Amino acid sequence: MKKYETVMAYVDQLLAGGIKKLPAESELAAELNISRCPVRQALDQLEKDGRIITYPGVGRFVPGLEPVGVRRQKQLHRLIGVATYEMLSSTTPMLMGVQQKLLDAGFLISNLFDLPNYSTGGNTIAHLEDAVDGMLIAPPSELQISHPTLVDNLNAFRAKTGLHVVVLGRQLANYNGSRVVIDNASGSALAVEEILADGTTEIAYLGKNDYRVGIDRYAGYRRALNENNLEVDPSLVILDHSGVQFQQQLDALIAAELPPLLNRHPSCRNFVTFSYLMAHAAYCYCRKLGMPMEEFRFFGYDVEPGLSNDFYNRYTVIERPMEEIGRSGAAMLLELIESGRPNTDFLVRRVQPELRSAGLILKKLGIDTETKPVNQY
Repeated sequence: MKKYETVMAYVDQLLAGGIKKLPAESELAAELNISRCPVRQALDQLEKDGRIITYPGVGRFVPGLEPVGVRRQKQLHRLIGVATYEMLSSTTPMLMGVQQKLLDAGFLISNLFDLPNYSTGGNTIAHLEDAVDGMLIAPPSELQISHPTLVDNLNAFRAKTGLHVVVLGRQLANYNGSRVVIDNASGSALAVEEILADGTTEIAYLGKNDYRVGIDRYAGYRRALNENNLEVDPSLVILDHSGVQFQQQLDALIAAELPPLLNRHPSCRNFVTFSYLMAHAAYCYCRKLGMPMEEFRFFGYDVEPGLSNDFYNRYTVIERPMEEIGRSGAAMLLELIESGRPNTDFLVRRVQPELRSAGLILKKLGIDTETKPVNQY
């Protein structure tokens, strides 16, 4: 009997004994006191015969008896579909985090694109079903898309393909799949805590409460005050209800609501806001009134270039760590895929914002704010 035939006979005995995973080549060689060459020849033949299956870096198994996660690895395309509906400055670092994590894990990104609307998005997502191992979705702002339609498309994709989908950065109503979300309430609370630390208790809030993100941010403001034994003063709160007309109605809102607030609270100098747009509008209005701007501080989500350097010096960003959201979402998706868990298993992770100087953020991006003129209200 040839040496490789001896090895095959020995492996046959192991298989008949109910073994699920074969010993390594070196172990078989040592047990039979032969070189690894005939061992490898025997194992190759057994695999051709369909009696064992090899997973590089993992081992050789009896087909059908390998762990579910290992079996799933054999089936992977090692491609992840990534879709975003808006290529904003905040989206770019998120996608960088996604790409970094996927590449480090040996996966590639497939169909990295910007989807202009939900109907196109639904069709494009459906076309990925035979090409990818899972999907990462960065939804748009709630003011720009019909979320029920997006949720229907995602649920249909999951039901048809059995693949995992992870939503990045936003909570979608009635979507019960895996997601990485920003803890918006903790961001506003963090800003309030920062102001309270200086001994100031008169804190205004300018925000929206007509959709999910705005509700969460306002809730954080209230929570931080309550946790510090302070009651929310409605006369320090300005809430917008204009929905999709938010930006168009902002000037009118500030002109109508800010003067009464300042009249009732002439010493109020600290503003926690829904966004940099609200913060900048309030800043410009106060400056227009000739108020001592060096005393003012504004806090809000996100920041964009093109405003005045003086505003940036008074503005603190409640920064959403978009790159970390991307990395965390990609890691979650890989965890679900490689564990072999069904797509009915969901994971939810929350990422907390951090406070950052607006000027430092823009300088980090290579944007010079020194020469920007003051935008008049």
